[in-house]
Amino acid sequence: MSALTSFDGTNLNTSNATRMDDFFRNCKLLSNINISGFNTSNATLMGNMFYSCESLTSLDLSNFNTTNVTNMTGMFYMCKNLVSLNVTSFNTTNVTSMMEMFDSCDKLTTLDLSSFNTINVTNMYCMFNKCTALTNLNISNFNTSSVTAFNYMFDECSSLTTLDLSHFVTTSATSMRQMFNGCESLTSLDLSNFNTTNVTNMSKLFNNCSKLKSITLGSYFIFQAQNELDTYPTPWVKQGTTIPRYTSAELMSIYDGSTMAGTYVRINLVAISLKKDNSAWSNSNMKAALYQNGTEVYSYNQGEISQVDGTITWYDVAPGTYDIYSSKNSNDLSTLVDTGKDIVVSE
Repeated sequence: MSALTSFDGTNLNTSNATRMDDFFRNCKLLSNINISGFNTSNATLMGNMFYSCESLTSLDLSNFNTTNVTNMTGMFYMCKNLVSLNVTSFNTTNVTSMMEMFDSCDKLTTLDLSSFNTINVTNMYCMFNKCTALTNLNISNFNTSSVTAFNYMFDECSSLTTLDLSHFVTTSATSMRQMFNGCESLTSLDLSNFNTTNVTNMSKLFNNCSKLKSITLGSYFIFQAQNELDTYPTPWVKQGTTIPRYTSAELMSIYDGSTMAGTYVRINLVAISLKKDNSAWSNSNMKAALYQNGTEVYSYNQGEISQVDGTITWYDVAPGTYDIYSSKNSNDLSTLVDTGKDIVVSE
């Protein structure tokens, strides 16, 4: 079957077939397929059905009756050129495993799974792993109350900018290792409903989530180790406040859901030295402020000054480009002039 390039199943009677697992497995050259007449009403197994069908670009399975299917493990694994996939009519009520179901479908940009009933699913390991082009994923109706394995579920979904998991129930979960690893476009995550009490492995949970700036944690979220949240150049604060501020390590170490539940955001900061040349720092050394279009936006008094090294830091600075103004010299601290230097604060 590995040399198969075209398949026409129009006259194939599949009404009594119970096993369709591995049906087209490793048909790497298969690019033209007609299975619109497939009767799948008695099928119970569809694991690896299209495994490594690397030449398929489109699959319309809207005619599939999946009422009796219990296993969809690796069903579309390594369908590397698939750009269109219609599974909107799937009845997944009896499915227990969706492990690696869409793993390495790295050309898919949109996936609508809003019709999926996942009440009996226990395994979502690597379900969307390496779906690197995915920008729109609808899993709004997922019921995850029975799922034990979430590890690598969204691993390397590097194009996803939003992901609504506010409805996820994770009381049965035991593994979340690298669940969001490499989700480098995600800016926010709502994990307010996550219960990690029974999770034994959640290492690198947010590894390489370089743009993550907002995370909502609930009463039963427990960090298991010190390597789950990446180290970021800017601190975390509880939304609506500017203090206390936490590094990632500090937030993981002290987070207590019973008293600290809520949304934490990373705030931008600008830090510059107030020292003149290599001179020793003193309070009367120099003053500075941030300006835009000749108007003071962040004053000297709004900054926090380190008495150790003479650095002034402004926190919660809005994105934009700022001109740095400083006093002319230590004899005239009241007059601030444009230094000719600017600083860009990114989103």
